[in-house]
Amino acid sequence: MMSDTTLSRPEVVSGHTDVIYSTSVCHILAVRKSTLLPIDTIIRHQVSDIS
Repeated sequence: MMSDTTLSRPEVVSGHTDVIYSTSVCHILAVRKSTLLPIDTIIRHQVSDIS
């Protein structure tokens, strides 16, 4: 059964904010990389066309 208690500072209960933060950072980096790869490919093709 789920509790209706809302925690304002979950880090006090779990003590595992480092896991939450590192997971968020990993997600941000993965999205950033997947976004930048196609841009990198386009730029490399354009540079090779100019050369």
